[in-house]
Amino acid sequence: MNRVSDELIISKPIPNTDMCTWTLATRLGDMMRAAEEMFGPRDMSYTILGVEFFGQTPCIWYPNSGNGKHIVIRLSLQACNEPSRAYYQLAHECIHTLCPSGSTYSNNLEEGVACYFSWYYMDRHLGIKNQTPPESNYLYAFDLVSPILNSMPSFIRNLRDIQPYLSKVTIDDLRKVNPNLDINTIHKLLRQFQ
Repeated sequence: MNRVSDELIISKPIPNTDMCTWTLATRLGDMMRAAEEMFGPRDMSYTILGVEFFGQTPCIWYPNSGNGKHIVIRLSLQACNEPSRAYYQLAHECIHTLCPSGSTYSNNLEEGVACYFSWYYMDRHLGIKNQTPPESNYLYAFDLVSPILNSMPSFIRNLRDIQPYLSKVTIDDLRKVNPNLDINTIHKLLRQFQ
């Protein structure tokens, strides 16, 4: 039986202040704010219903809700008693909620941005350094996107002004935002994530 860490779901008063500790719910709000500041507004036609723990792989899930516009963020069962893993996964999945495709398809660009944001959020907001994806396919996507975002922080925001859905970005879209990107990198970014 998996036990969920109290830190993730129970907010407690912070002594001698009028504040409380943060949980998954409050972190989700902060992460969404940070993601929208960095990468542009999310598609508000989707409603984020909340966060749950399920299976081995974090993802966003589209429950059969009648209108098809509901999202649940699923974190892995391993993360339920490891807060730093849970927050890393939550930050990653926040990027997928910015521009949901309604399917499980994603490309290296979208997964790389999600990994980059997890790394960024863990470092800047939680003070946890060097959190990079352990799986080679995510690390590959992260390594494709990181140099671009480090040299041009507005890259994704500008790209989403042209095409809000990262999974639908084209060669022409990438060239409009950064004409200096080489064609090899462009093809790698647009390749379906494995």
